[in-house]
Amino acid sequence: MSIKLLIDRKHSYFRNILTLGFGTVLAQSFNFLSQPILTRFVSTEIIGQYSYIVSLAMIVIPIASLKLEMLIVVEKDELKAQYITDTCILTALLLSAIWGLLLVAGHFLHISKLGNYGVILLLVPIMVFLEGAKYIFSSYNNRYGEYKIIARLAIFREGSKAAFQIMDALIKGTLWGQVIGHAFSPLLGITTRLEGYNQRCKDRERLTLKRAWGVIMKGKAQILYTAPSQFINTYAYSMILFSIASLYTDADVGFYSISLKVLGLPMMYVTTNVSKVIFHRISHIVNNGEKSFPFIIKNVAGLFFISMIGFMTLYFFSPLLCRIIFGSAYEISGIFIQQLCLMYCIRFVTTSFSGLFTAYRKQHFEIFFNVMLFSGTLLAYTLALLNQYNIYKFLSIINICTSIVYSSQLIVYMYTAFKFDKHFKS
Repeated sequence: MSIKLLIDRKHSYFRNILTLGFGTVLAQSFNFLSQPILTRFVSTEIIGQYSYIVSLAMIVIPIASLKLEMLIVVEKDELKAQYITDTCILTALLLSAIWGLLLVAGHFLHISKLGNYGVILLLVPIMVFLEGAKYIFSSYNNRYGEYKIIARLAIFREGSKAAFQIMDALIKGTLWGQVIGHAFSPLLGITTRLEGYNQRCKDRERLTLKRAWGVIMKGKAQILYTAPSQFINTYAYSMILFSIASLYTDADVGFYSISLKVLGLPMMYVTTNVSKVIFHRISHIVNNGEKSFPFIIKNVAGLFFISMIGFMTLYFFSPLLCRIIFGSAYEISGIFIQQLCLMYCIRFVTTSFSGLFTAYRKQHFEIFFNVMLFSGTLLAYTLALLNQYNIYKFLSIINICTSIVYSSQLIVYMYTAFKFDKHFKS
């Protein structure tokens, strides 16, 4: 490989991260800047209920296409990549409908707190499909290096959602207004996102059942390993919120959700940007039989440096910042942030390499670590329930358990890359 090509590739890699990073930071700034208004005009209880509804959708959103969208990026054959995209859309539609029926059944059976919510539950499957489609077409844009489109749409979508929710807050501050603003925001800019896809649809035959089945069989590992693993992972984190709703009050759920808004800013940067670019690069390295361990070590070191500075600063100033930004009552959210800082510091680095097991065809490891995350959350809930721990003790247990799991996962990521390089060399 020539030196010029290597330099160009590195420049392209960092340029992609910066493009997506700028888009996400600006997009999330709309979301974050809207919170001081929402927390002053919408009650803490409604914020808690809104977070509960959104969490019901977030359990399923990341697996709406059964993680087949990851194949869009790594598929070498252009035509097959288009059929994978078609299959992902149909899968997301089907899974959204099934999840909606399950929630309706849960409402009538009064399972957990579902019995407290009525027609508004019908917005959950809509959220699942629209957000799931966003994941699919982000992978589609990622395949073609259309990072500017991903960034531009994220800015437009989050800005419009924030504007709608602020208007609702200033008028009355209702649960319906907040949920509707969230549910339909992915529709904004949809024509731009679909432009390349629609153009390529004209130049090929339509998806058939045989082709869809072929995609499913090709993505069998994603369906059997990665999707269940992702579901367990998402449910483990949603279970924290559900546990707080079960053990404590709607107001506590509201305070916790605000702490997640703050902690979620750097995590959103990782999940929508850094992880996508790193996954794309790792897939290229693996497919071309290049060395991956030096690349991973260099990125782990850099990300840890950034993470430690950011989360240490957040630890010391979060109660004060939350009191100033969100209102005096939300100093509690700052204390929640302190309880979870260690876990998020490690998670920031580990999540940057999500998809690495897929690139190395080691998806079974994903299930193992996510089962461990779920087990840690379940242990914390059980201990809090039996011993009547307050919410601070509950979050401390969560922090310890999940930090151990994420540290172990990061070590296995590095070991997997080392073994790959050793095998390739031999």
